[in-house]
Amino acid sequence: MAVFIFVCVLFTVAYSATILVYYFSWRGIKNLPVRHLQPVTFITIVIPVRNEQHTIGPTLQALQQLNYPSSLFEVIVVNDHSVDDSLQSVSEFISKSKYSLRTLSLTDEEGKKAAITQAVREAKGNLIITLDADCVPGADWLNTIESVYVQRQFKIICAPVVFDGDASALTRFQQLESAALQGCTAAAIALGHPIMCNGANLAFDKQAFLQVRGYEGNHHVASGDDIFLMEKIAEEFPGAYGYVKCKSACVVTQAQKTLGKFIEQRRRWASKTYSTFNFYVIAVAATVFVFNLLIVGVGMMSLFHGELLVMLLVMIGAKFIVDYLMLQSVSSFMNSGQILLIFLPAQLFSILYFVAVGVMSPFAGLDWKGRKIEPSGKWA
Repeated sequence: MAVFIFVCVLFTVAYSATILVYYFSWRGIKNLPVRHLQPVTFITIVIPVRNEQHTIGPTLQALQQLNYPSSLFEVIVVNDHSVDDSLQSVSEFISKSKYSLRTLSLTDEEGKKAAITQAVREAKGNLIITLDADCVPGADWLNTIESVYVQRQFKIICAPVVFDGDASALTRFQQLESAALQGCTAAAIALGHPIMCNGANLAFDKQAFLQVRGYEGNHHVASGDDIFLMEKIAEEFPGAYGYVKCKSACVVTQAQKTLGKFIEQRRRWASKTYSTFNFYVIAVAATVFVFNLLIVGVGMMSLFHGELLVMLLVMIGAKFIVDYLMLQSVSSFMNSGQILLIFLPAQLFSILYFVAVGVMSPFAGLDWKGRKIEPSGKWA
């Protein structure tokens, strides 16, 4: 029992220290003083689509409202073997588009990495920005990212993604989780050890992409078009990466509407962890998973060993305190403080959710838009 308690204390300290380091790192990131200079960079926006006929329209329409000169950007929509009317929806929009809009279609290859790779080959822009088909940017989105690209000379830039939806508890939980992910993403990048980023809003230099050979070596992994590229560029160009801590760089996407879809999406995100050799990614993922697993274990054991109740309260208390600090700071930046109203129940749910996703992922495959994904995260 003494050894078990020692392990619990060890992981409680490790988890708390990790979140606190990220918290202070996040707090230390200043809102980038973006100077909206006269745009000079030609940008290619890449939107991979697979069965997105109901979401691509609002995204293309939002691009009409950008303040960036239409002569300085193009949009390439890459059709990844859609079986709905996604391509037709885009084709119908071309005639009324104020900007350069064209489509490509994958033939022999499939998947998001293949779609992005094909688009990069044909892109006219020096700066590539990947945007998910269900994400809506604001009017100053391009201006903000381009300003950072020009002023900071970054080779890859991670930008915020926020969730929108109804006022349900599930939506609020996703918004809360998104705040945590954004905070940790930015903090880890600022510390010089990126552990994640989001391909739904990711910018990178075309020549840097080509120099690191894009996704070569991980095409077989279903997810990870974001973090694998970040890792390769960060290694090739030390320090030439950053996070845009600026609300005008955000894109908005819809939260998952059902618990099943939510769990499935998070399992797909988690699956790329099995294909990384990044020490920091593995260490942080293992610390978070084992800590939450221990909380569940201690909770169950305390039913039969009352002396463990104090340990349980210490672990939950530590988690609540450090998580609240991080979430309060990020939600304040995002002007979404209302999501903290469900903080307490969300914390209890998140413990079970982390454990469930972590336990299920290595043993159960996934289905993504009609495609099978092995438990290892590789295409079946």
